[in-house]
Amino acid sequence: MKTNNIIVLALTLFYAIISFINFGKFHLNNASWIGLNTTDQLLVTFESPTLVNKINIDYGLTTGKYHIVYNSTDDQSTTLKDTGIDNFPPHYQWSNLNIDDGKLVTNMTFIIDSPQVEIRQLAFFDKNNNYLTNFRVEAAPSRTDMDSLVSDNPPTNIYNKWLSSTVFDEIYYVSSAKQYIDGVAPYVDVHPPLGMLIIAIGLILLGITPFAWRLIPNLFGILLVPIMYIFANKIFKDRRLATIATVLVMVEFMHYTISRLAFLDSILTLFIVLNYYFLYCYVSKRLSGGGFKQSIKYLYLSALFLGFGIATKLNAAFSAPAIFVWAFYCEVIASKFTIKQIITKTLYILLIFTLIPLSVYILSYIPYYHSMHANNIFSFVIDRYQHMYDYQVNGLKNATHPYASKWWTWPLLITPISISYWQEAIPSPTGLISASIVLMGNPAIYWASIPAVLILIYKWIAKPNHIIAFILVAIFAQYLPYAFFTRISFIYYFYPVTPFIILAIVYILKLAFENTNKTYHYLAYAYISLTIILFIMYFPVLSGLDIARNYTVKVLLLLNGWNF
Repeated sequence: MKTNNIIVLALTLFYAIISFINFGKFHLNNASWIGLNTTDQLLVTFESPTLVNKINIDYGLTTGKYHIVYNSTDDQSTTLKDTGIDNFPPHYQWSNLNIDDGKLVTNMTFIIDSPQVEIRQLAFFDKNNNYLTNFRVEAAPSRTDMDSLVSDNPPTNIYNKWLSSTVFDEIYYVSSAKQYIDGVAPYVDVHPPLGMLIIAIGLILLGITPFAWRLIPNLFGILLVPIMYIFANKIFKDRRLATIATVLVMVEFMHYTISRLAFLDSILTLFIVLNYYFLYCYVSKRLSGGGFKQSIKYLYLSALFLGFGIATKLNAAFSAPAIFVWAFYCEVIASKFTIKQIITKTLYILLIFTLIPLSVYILSYIPYYHSMHANNIFSFVIDRYQHMYDYQVNGLKNATHPYASKWWTWPLLITPISISYWQEAIPSPTGLISASIVLMGNPAIYWASIPAVLILIYKWIAKPNHIIAFILVAIFAQYLPYAFFTRISFIYYFYPVTPFIILAIVYILKLAFENTNKTYHYLAYAYISLTIILFIMYFPVLSGLDIARNYTVKVLLLLNGWNF
């Protein structure tokens, strides 16, 4: 036990350290001006006529529109708009506006067209990219803290948005988490609230910064490391195999990248894994002769984490078939009970997996329910569920996206997702410098999962055992429902399946180590080494570190169609 604790602690600590590399800015200017009415204006007056070439704006929670009117020395007024707002809300993102007319600007007025518009920081540059500070900022109606919108020194990471802004779907979840804090209706209500409430913890503790909004999802990703060790050790009862399973999680690309994003998926996946872990504890206890009363505590815990899962994302409910299969097998096929006992136990299990998850799901809506001043929480939750269902099933049926992909392509890694991309305009001696974040699986793990599952199916047919069956049922339960989706889908939907394909691969490695031919042992270690080597090779494009673009293009883009 002491050795297990040392291994778990060492692996978790090591992963925690690398998970915070290039994680996002900890400190940002948290000042803000919010235009809540069409009469609200922000006034910028230059001390002398100035040639302004670029305006950089750090937006806060911005659901409305505005325009800028600037006056120049030729007595002309010019209107400038951020057209990006028309297409996509810029919540907690830096935006860049160019002025190419060569006019000397005397003043600018930010005018609200429709509220709300929140500006957290302003930065002005001339055509030589010199940072301008020769102006004062005022608000109408008047406010006395407007100077805090402008820093004494140029803000960093204006263009490398990974470090300073929301990226990809973070824009939805961060804004909604902030709105839950403020007690107003969330921007996104097409998922249950729990995941966004969990993300909000980081914002409450550390403010609205990239580090803060990614903190709690990353902690969930870190927690998956020791949980995976405990789970694998429970299944295989082998410290070496448990360590291997944990290392494979640590070097899994999707796990590393998605946990470092303010997405719901690392939170969801930890709940799903814990749901299955306690389900496995119940199964192993019952099949080893444990009594129903001794085993039922594990079902309570499994049901609790199922509730946490569906209160985060509804696809956690995909585990329901697996729960039904194992409860039916343990209580009906593998046990010798009377019909009355079977019916009683079956109804009791159904009650557990109805009341506990449903209670957690309803309770997660309390903050949203209060913010809307609704009268009945049950009717409110039903109404929100109907809204979610309509959006997820019908609203996205005809949607398109360049990174959309079919369910069967996910283990093949045909369509990775470029989450963030930034390229330095000035070439370095080694070529253009870029910083990118890609969402994809470790090829050595994802591609190996296909033969691993096929081998497990063959092994189970040849000689059934509950370990193989449990792993296969978990994989199929979490994966196959996507085959029936008619709506748009993405590769990261496969992430909750990843811990179970790793268990499948570890089972194959177990067979290799049990073989008396040492060649299989060497091949197993070579495979593990390959997964680690690939993680090191791809680390810059998983973590967003600056890297020569030539390295990415010539070394990392293994398949045609990959672009990150």
